[in-house]
Amino acid sequence: MIAVEFGWLGFLDIMWLASAAYTTSIWPPLGALCSLNPNISNLDGACVDVQTSMAFGWLNWIVLTAYLVLLFVFCIVSANRGRLVWTSTVKTANWASGKGYSAPPMQHQVQPSAGYGAPRIQYQMQAPTGYTAKQYDPTD
Repeated sequence: MIAVEFGWLGFLDIMWLASAAYTTSIWPPLGALCSLNPNISNLDGACVDVQTSMAFGWLNWIVLTAYLVLLFVFCIVSANRGRLVWTSTVKTANWASGKGYSAPPMQHQVQPSAGYGAPRIQYQMQAPTGYTAKQYDPTD
């Protein structure tokens, strides 16, 4: 459910922000210590680790926040159009259709031609519930 995903994304967003903010706050004193003592190998490794953690913390927070905002915008727009997206999953949510239902998927099969010319293509549509499917033959 998208509502549950918002909860988890919000929690993870706060955790990434806290991680990035913490590594950013410890960097100034550690960075000064690293630049004053470049010959200590263990300290140099710690400085690189903190810089890497800080960079990935901010990058992950930016990407996760962008996804959270984009998902929220899509949900609000879809809810304003009368769709129930809050209880569906992101994979199964209907974002693009204007009527609240999606068009049935089309399948086509290419059959070898009997002679020269274009191959004969047979289209088959899956009908919504309550309707019977008909075979479409483009040569009729």
